[in-house]
Amino acid sequence: MAFFGVQCVNLINIYGEQREYKLLLPILGLALKIKNSPDLVLRHAQVNAILDNYDVAEKELQLFLDTLRDPEGGISRDLPIAQSMIRFLAQFRESKNLFEQFWSNRKVRESGMEFYIGEVVVHKRYAYRGVIYGHDKVCEAEETWIQQMSVDDLPKGRRQPFYNVIVDCRDR
Repeated sequence: MAFFGVQCVNLINIYGEQREYKLLLPILGLALKIKNSPDLVLRHAQVNAILDNYDVAEKELQLFLDTLRDPEGGISRDLPIAQSMIRFLAQFRESKNLFEQFWSNRKVRESGMEFYIGEVVVHKRYAYRGVIYGHDKVCEAEETWIQQMSVDDLPKGRRQPFYNVIVDCRDR
């Protein structure tokens, strides 16, 4: 059994570094069968989230958190990991709700706007993927952000549309 555990760890490291999440998920599942540890549960849930399996990730985290609660409702062991998992679960719910809300409220492109809410885009300069969830027809950010991002050096400066984007976590 120890041999399989070592092999799983090796494959987890290799596939994790290569961001081969579809290959990583079943290896994490096998590793969890060998040894059910909080770190592996959290990693398995994270990979499910990356692969857009939010419901599965949420269910896994909730089941695991339920095993950490004592009869009075408090968390009895692995407190730091459990707290991390609770925050992670909240982020899942928020991301999923935002995505569903913005996708269901998808708008027709407004005049003067190149993109519409709900549109999947790739950033021209930084090449990350994301979904538009809001926009300003002109820059309405704080002055410190405007200076930090060199907005005034852009061809149209502050007088152009600025978009709010949920970035695909696989591109971070």
